[in-house]
Amino acid sequence: MMMYLRGGIRPAAARMLLHRRPLSFLCSRAASPLATSSSSFSLSTRPTTASSACTGTIRSSSRIRQLALQIVVGQRQRRLFSTISNNSSGSVKELPVKILYGTQGGTAQLFAMQLAEALEEVAPDIEVTIEGLHENSPDSVLQPGQALHVLLSSTAGVGEPPDNARDFWKWLSSQESDNLKGVDFCVFGLGNQKAHPNHYNVIGKGLDKKLHKLGANRVFALGLGDDGDCLEDDYDTWMESFLQAVYKGGGDSEEKVKGDASANETTATQPPAPASSVVVEDPTVTMQACTGAKEGNGGKRLISAKHGRLRLAPSGTDVSRDDLLHLDAPFYIPNTTRMPVVSNRPLNPNAGENGLYEMRVSLERDWGNTFQYETGDHLMVYPQNSQAMIEGVLERLDVDPHVVIQAPENEDPKKPYPHPTGITLTETLRHCVDLCALPSPNVARLLLGRSQIDYKHEIAMPRRNILDLMADESAPRKFALEEILYNMVPMKPRYYSIASSSLVHPEQVYLVYRPVQFTNNRGQLRMGVCTSFLKNMMGKHDAILDDEYNLGGAVTPPSSHLVAAVNSNPSFRLPSERQTPVLFVAGGCGVAPIRAFLEERIHLASENNHRPFGEGYLFLGFRSPGDAPYKSMVQLAFQIGAISNVHITYNSGCGEGLNAQLLGNSDVRAHTSCGLVSDAIGEHSEQLYSFFERGGHTFICGGARLFGVAIENQVHQLLQNHGDLSESAATEYLQGMLADGRFNEDLSD
Repeated sequence: MMMYLRGGIRPAAARMLLHRRPLSFLCSRAASPLATSSSSFSLSTRPTTASSACTGTIRSSSRIRQLALQIVVGQRQRRLFSTISNNSSGSVKELPVKILYGTQGGTAQLFAMQLAEALEEVAPDIEVTIEGLHENSPDSVLQPGQALHVLLSSTAGVGEPPDNARDFWKWLSSQESDNLKGVDFCVFGLGNQKAHPNHYNVIGKGLDKKLHKLGANRVFALGLGDDGDCLEDDYDTWMESFLQAVYKGGGDSEEKVKGDASANETTATQPPAPASSVVVEDPTVTMQACTGAKEGNGGKRLISAKHGRLRLAPSGTDVSRDDLLHLDAPFYIPNTTRMPVVSNRPLNPNAGENGLYEMRVSLERDWGNTFQYETGDHLMVYPQNSQAMIEGVLERLDVDPHVVIQAPENEDPKKPYPHPTGITLTETLRHCVDLCALPSPNVARLLLGRSQIDYKHEIAMPRRNILDLMADESAPRKFALEEILYNMVPMKPRYYSIASSSLVHPEQVYLVYRPVQFTNNRGQLRMGVCTSFLKNMMGKHDAILDDEYNLGGAVTPPSSHLVAAVNSNPSFRLPSERQTPVLFVAGGCGVAPIRAFLEERIHLASENNHRPFGEGYLFLGFRSPGDAPYKSMVQLAFQIGAISNVHITYNSGCGEGLNAQLLGNSDVRAHTSCGLVSDAIGEHSEQLYSFFERGGHTFICGGARLFGVAIENQVHQLLQNHGDLSESAATEYLQGMLADGRFNEDLSD
């Protein structure tokens, strides 16, 4: 199963040192900024000649920022947000700005860096710093009278603060009234109303309420972003409104926050009012003589004065490397290496293009020993962009694709070039930038050449990528190399839940993935960058085995490799005591880590038949019987007591004889049905409440927006029904299981 975190990014100042942590689960994941980020990121926002660069973290569009503020802010944002509170202490606009982020996956940190760059444009004399809420002791984070504090925080788990904000949240909750007088602040919360309707943005709302109650001065209204709708658009609207209110003179007096503004929560969920497009011409982009220009351009190419001018050198070859492991300054995280693909096959011959696939990867190193992993860990995979996407971007640049990119001239050390140097342009586009990623609102304005866009409907909903916008016929033009490379989203690794037991396969890992492919509302084919990369890696398909648990079949000879690393996931482990009851719940690709757990329990049962397991419940959901893998493994696990209750549901293709297909008998403890996994859990709610009361450990794996929220709602409901609990008491019960490590989720966004 892949988990792909929405925001994880890395400051280029430390050579892309921030990776993202798992959050999704479409068959791969992404990594925590907290694991590798070592210090706060600070900007002294003075004007520079080599102005704003995308550091690999800030997705920016400096060339249109000023016009965007003049045009968009005045028309769109004033109707959505209040301006400076009339109880501000002194001139807030002259204070240093301290941007504080609480993040689980990296998005809040990304937003912090976007705000820092925007402040550079509108308030170049203001000192700006960015800090994670984990980087200093909680009592030293807030500085009365010394800074304007902008807090950006997501909500994690069941209405909990993200990992790096837990200590600060605990400290803030322990403070008494009026302890924070003189602290100027504003808050933007990141949440997902579809995935977590009962806990939507409770941390953002809580920070705003607690700070105000403790006497701090709210200088701008609370903003709430909904990732279930269009988080980037929500934040873009709030950010521009904040800049307009604090640094550009604010709106009309009747729009100002008056007195207690705790009710002034604003969510930007509506598209901007229709307005005429304003084409932005950038006088800083000029045609200049330059080494590396395409043939036929007279030795000239477009240069953007907004960024350090990249030096280009001939490469002498048109061969593109398969990876970047040769670089002296590492591009990948430590312990990343080439891992040969042993096999890559569809798990069912009749599942079609979007069926589940299984890949087996060797962990053996060149010198003989192997990488170690534990059951429940992840494999972090670095994908590559498709050749078609790369060629599409190259076609719209006026630079030879084989030139070697070297360090820029007159580079601003605070905003360095965000990608490796010493590699060709083609290699940069293949390995370093995510061409399928959704561009930020500012980058979309840059590429479309318009100061006004309906980001949600024009960009986010159709999932348009950077090539779509570069090729948009409404603004046909060539682009300067710098304005593209400095503004592209860095390629992030995808985290795949390992689908094998380390006890059974110490030298290999199994991955399960489903190729992501759909047509958007503009009729364009969209494909997942990593799953497409994986699917195209195979030389030939394995023979499909009738018994998927028979591991002796033929495999594809190793003809390709992944660039990957093992990522430890210590919070996702089977309980050490075999008698502890367990509950496995998975949908689709979420079967990956459940397969690993079943394989391990089968192995442990065969090792010692005299030590039986405690109760084991298994709830699985698939599209149809033909989509369901590992039936033989499930059957074996049930027969030997590795699990005691099996419930498999299908969305379609249901008919007579499903139980016989599954287990060959009519045991009431094992059956299949047509419907949803959440419905099956509801039907067994009394048993499961007893399971929770006996200290059972739960493992839930699947998509967050539909699967995860449905399972969580069912668990919440059964706690109320069978535990005679109120809604808030059921939430506390669930939070207690999370804190005790008895309720473990692997949910994608």
